[in-house]
Amino acid sequence: MHTQPKIRYVQAALNRRGFSAGSEDGLYGPSTRMAVNEYLQQQELPRGTSIDVLIGSLRGRVQGNR
Repeated sequence: MHTQPKIRYVQAALNRRGFSAGSEDGLYGPSTRMAVNEYLQQQELPRGTSIDVLIGSLRGRVQGNR
């Protein structure tokens, strides 16, 4: 289940990585959906990947680049 804090984290992480996820408002709108799909494709993750797996991937990418 998507929760606003999780979606907000995804939006912020994608925006930091250069994907245009739109406002960090916790809403899974068209901009967020497009950015998620672009990220999944770039990372060779399947569409429909759970938000928890997505967050794990984003955390690894963000932490790995510090």
